Amino acid sequence: LVWEAIVPIDAVADIRQRATITRTVRTSRGVRVRAVAHMPPVEGARPVEPDLEDAYVSAVHTPITAAGVTR
Repeated sequence: LVWEAIVPIDAVADIRQRATITRTVRTSRGVRVRAVAHMPPVEGARPVEPDLEDAYVSAVHTPITAAGVTR
């Protein structure tokens, strides 16, 4: 699932430990983060429709295990 939330800038590193961040945008209220994870990576995150960028970043950051190769 793809999740989106606006968080303080110091929360981004914590989210990165729990999810694959696909996009960050600074706003006047904090940082808007989109992330791929099975569960909400932060309280208040809402599910959003995935887009091409989410799919690409998720695929690039997913280990390749079928061929026995792990990135």
